Amino acid sequence: MKVLLVLAVVVGGCVFALPPQYIHHRHQPLETSQNTTSYIKGKETQVLPHQQKFDMKGKEANVVYHDNKLASQEDKTHNIRDKHRRSHYIPRNTEARILDMNRRYPSRGKLKTLPGLAKLSKEDMPQTNTTNPMECSFACPQAESITPCICDPCARAMNCSAVDSLRKLFTIFHTAAFPNPRFESFLLVSPLLKSYKGSARSDTFLANTFGDVSFTSIWVESMASLTVVETGAFKGSENTLISLVFRWNYGLTHFPFNEIAKMEVLQKLEVSGSSFNTLLAFPYNPRLSSLFLDDNRIESIPPRVFSELSNLMYLDLAYNSLYELNKDSLHFSSQDVIAFLDHNAITYIDERTFSGQQPILLDVSYNALTGLDQGVFQPVLDNIIDNDDDSYVDATNNPLQCPSISWLLENSMYLYFMALPEPPAPLQVEVVLRC
Repeated sequence: MKVLLVLAVVVGGCVFALPPQYIHHRHQPLETSQNTTSYIKGKETQVLPHQQKFDMKGKEANVVYHDNKLASQEDKTHNIRDKHRRSHYIPRNTEARILDMNRRYPSRGKLKTLPGLAKLSKEDMPQTNTTNPMECSFACPQAESITPCICDPCARAMNCSAVDSLRKLFTIFHTAAFPNPRFESFLLVSPLLKSYKGSARSDTFLANTFGDVSFTSIWVESMASLTVVETGAFKGSENTLISLVFRWNYGLTHFPFNEIAKMEVLQKLEVSGSSFNTLLAFPYNPRLSSLFLDDNRIESIPPRVFSELSNLMYLDLAYNSLYELNKDSLHFSSQDVIAFLDHNAITYIDERTFSGQQPILLDVSYNALTGLDQGVFQPVLDNIIDNDDDSYVDATNNPLQCPSISWLLENSMYLYFMALPEPPAPLQVEVVLRC
């Protein structure tokens, strides 16, 4: 299949992509106000500009507002790194992320046929109210004994967002009397302005923080002073935790990922918007399906880090500092992984990166790939085609060069399941070339 390309400037070969200034540099999200196009299903479809791309209602709109507030505060403090944070925002739950992809590539359908996608439950922030009066019989501790925390008997929830230190949080759970220690959710979301006063104070989420109290959901967000989560921090909830979220705690450098070995019912783990830069192998966990590690400083992925996660279906490594993907780094034992690697600085992917099961959807957009190695991408495309899945590989916004993708452009079936970049317009000099 012959494809015509229109290029602005040709120097030393056929360049099929954005110019060098669009390459993602370390800790610096890509930005462009230009529309790009992608060939999907043989049709040219418009990609929305970033300012429109995430203009979504409901929870996602709140996220944009939240992150805009954070960005405005970052300009006023030297404690938060300036160039690492994303300048546009990915929706925070699986359904919204898939919706965003559908909006960018409308001809691809709704991605409803992906195996396991229906199993991924909607990941909303824990609520602290309910309309069912039968749930309000839950026995809360005496209000004065847990101040400033608030117990909601209807939602069986503890909201401790007003605590001024994690030591105070530890004290509350070890001194108050809890008539019923089995809660549904725990919420700790620090007020934005309070979090960014420029204090250099560091705080630690202590081991056995909750004493004899257990939760099915723990949500900790925007704690600027939080630097370490100790091993044993979730003691007592190992057999009950379904969702564990640590988000936008920008000073966090240590998290006990090995603890998930004890959490046999855990389905979602999110540690995003933090400062750790290395990963150790995740221990065996039979139910973990959603793993969010986006917006950190991860520079490399050791071999077989995720191979023990036998039920993994959603992996988000976007907005990190990845440069290379080496042999076995993305060895999956689960058949239905949706993998997001966008907005990194990836220049090289080894042929044996996906040495286990191939992903069912792969996003490598906004990286620094100059080619799409056939040994890497053909098995992924074959997996999508063989399973008759309505999904694709997104390679837009990479500085691709024609010779390295000729195998792809000559195969209409593969091209059907790819999203490829087009040179930006308007063009300075029009040159028509053939790959």
